[in-house]
Amino acid sequence: MEANDSKPDSPVVALLIVGVVIALMVGIGTRLIDIHFLVGPWLFHHWLSWAGALFVAVFTPVFYVLKRRGGNMRTTMLGVHVYGGLLAAGLVSMHFIQHVTRPAEFYPDLGTGIVLYAAMVLSVITGFLIRYRLLKGGMREWRALHVGAAVTFYLAIGMHIATGLGWA
Repeated sequence: MEANDSKPDSPVVALLIVGVVIALMVGIGTRLIDIHFLVGPWLFHHWLSWAGALFVAVFTPVFYVLKRRGGNMRTTMLGVHVYGGLLAAGLVSMHFIQHVTRPAEFYPDLGTGIVLYAAMVLSVITGFLIRYRLLKGGMREWRALHVGAAVTFYLAIGMHIATGLGWA
């Protein structure tokens, strides 16, 4: 392990991102913030979720490959992975809260979306616990759970998109 990787950075920025996302989710869920409007052919909250999902889908394998190079690349990539992943999860969360707080007569079929959101939340929680060394033991198992949540994301995202577009 790198010397500068043995001491975790402060979780303050990560917690700040989480706090802002929670505040936005409350605003969207209570309809104080409106993200249900068209931008081109699709709703704005769909664009947000696609941006977040695209970051995860593209950057996660890039991170996995490039972090093996070590040195400053590893430290930089870890920062992008942590903060970029939190921001991506925030974008997806805004889309999710927009759907689950809809009136009953317009409530969506959550289907694969609930699986994706659960996998993302599990990935964020385990990533936070691992990165900031908040666990006393079982690090190997927590990493396996973190990776498993990412794999679940990849297995479900294609079906979720296909279902949303009416292809499945």
